[in-house]
Amino acid sequence: MLVSIVLYDRFSVPYTRRFTEKPHGISLLQRIVSESGAQVPITIFLILPQFVLMGIADAFLEVAKIEFFYNQAPDGMKSLGTSYSITTMGVGNFLSTFLLKTTKKVTRKRSGGNGGWILNNLNKSHLDYYYAFLAILNVLNFVFFLVVCRFYVYRVENVNLEEAKNEDEATNTDSKENAAG
Repeated sequence: MLVSIVLYDRFSVPYTRRFTEKPHGISLLQRIVSESGAQVPITIFLILPQFVLMGIADAFLEVAKIEFFYNQAPDGMKSLGTSYSITTMGVGNFLSTFLLKTTKKVTRKRSGGNGGWILNNLNKSHLDYYYAFLAILNVLNFVFFLVVCRFYVYRVENVNLEEAKNEDEATNTDSKENAAG
């Protein structure tokens, strides 16, 4: 919201002000509705914010996933673990396409062949139903994730605690000597 307000104020208003010669670019009522009583056509850009948020979430997820696969794989399989993390994204994309096409087929068949949740015309589609369906699937996935996390046992790193403490002390001693010298 904050970003879009700044973009609107800095770019949209000055641009439209040149053409309309109104101080706010367009009138207040024009900003609220474009045609009274008429259905405003919906574009695909309506779901752009969701895609931006998902992209940001994927950035966090992918880094954590690669780190998890690399750290938890046995020493001889670290590169294989990293490739598995990348493979999961590809498999997820195929499953997403399968889920979308299946939902489109099933909902079209249930509506008699002339409707459904996912149509080429976004005004007649029921993307809200589809996103609610995805939300339910994600909640179930999250519950499954919590169950798996409960029983997961982390791979123990072969690090000797005493050696790590000695290395830390040696580093601290060296830095104190360098600061004094």
